[in-house]
Formats: sequence, C-alpha cells, structure tokens
Amino acid sequence: MRRTGKSMISTATWEENRLAITSSYPFQDSKTGKWISSKITQTLWLEPATRTPWKPTLIVETTREGLLGGLLSTNRTVYAKGYR
Repeated sequence: MRRTGKSMISTATWEENRLAITSSYPFQDSKTGKWISSKITQTLWLEPATRTPWKPTLIVETTREGLLGGLLSTNRTVYAKGYR
C-alpha cells in the first residue's frame, strides 16, 4: 500500500538529562481541504532509584498540541522494573 499525503517529521533534542522528541503529523482538514499539522512532543528521562526494587524508573511524558481551538493535553507514564 502506498501512503498518500505528506510525511511525518520528527526532531530530537537533549534538554539536560531528558530526551525530547517532537513530531509533526500533517493531515488535511476535511472541511477546508487545507493541510494542518498536529504537534506531539514525547520527553523521556530516568528518575534515580529511591525505593524498592532499587532500580531507576523511566518516565515518558507525551504532550499533544491543541488543534482547531482544542486544549493542550499532557500524559505521563511511569515504567518501573519489578522484582526478578
């Protein structure tokens, strides 16, 4: 299958100890036919181990830009490695 339309573009930068990946997803507005892009930023970092199981925790924070008058939204997911 071939994809139609424009391609997604991503850039990555380090902000101190955090990796920030910003992606722009182009899509066509169904009402006007104009191309608009949705911006999503994922920031990843490790938190030091401060409690059992004494392993660092991976934090992934995803921020979605509000589109067409919508609100900005941010989700944070925490990954912890359990006991072996």
